[in-house]
Amino acid sequence: MKIKIAIIVLAVACVGLGIALFNIKKQADEQQAKDTATISDLSGQVVNAKKQIDELGQVNIVLTNDLAISRQQLAQLSNSLASAATTLANTQT
Repeated sequence: MKIKIAIIVLAVACVGLGIALFNIKKQADEQQAKDTATISDLSGQVVNAKKQIDELGQVNIVLTNDLAISRQQLAQLSNSLASAATTLANTQT
């Protein structure tokens, strides 16, 4: 009689553990799906950030070149102004 009760208790425990195992597996699968979606989203954000960094680097190069050209033009204008001032001074004397 006691053995039958023990067998029934163990069978109920096995069924309960089986149900618990099934639920834990289901939750793990759902969590894995969420994690995969999050990783994909973050990966996309990293790719977009990399593209933006590359574009900003190109813009920086263009602006640096423009600045160098502007400095050359300023130097030329400064030389022209100095030459004009010298010519004006010579003309006045």
